[in-house]
Amino acid sequence: MNNFQLTPEKIIAAFLEIFENRAEIFSESARNNLSNLNIKITKLKARPNQEVADAIRDWCRNYPIIAERVLDLAERKPKPKPTEPSQQEGILTNCYPELPANLRKRINSSATEKSPSE
Repeated sequence: MNNFQLTPEKIIAAFLEIFENRAEIFSESARNNLSNLNIKITKLKARPNQEVADAIRDWCRNYPIIAERVLDLAERKPKPKPTEPSQQEGILTNCYPELPANLRKRINSSATEKSPSE
């Protein structure tokens, strides 16, 4: 994920979308390593969104398929839906419920902080 034109909020939102709706692209290794990302993001709770987006980028460097999907999604507006209902829906969220909760707070808080003229 080398595109620095993307806002941290777009990276966070894209990762959250992939995490919640595309569990099938997370390899066993990626799933096992989600605990590290979860811990890091929890520690960054009071830090700027840029640091959280950087943590997501760093984590995704080890998983090119996930990185590609996050980048593709962050670069466009529409949210892709899984092409087929996945039997794995909710598996990652069930394993790491704090991760999407922490990320969702950042997206929601940044939307309320923006002025209407933006």
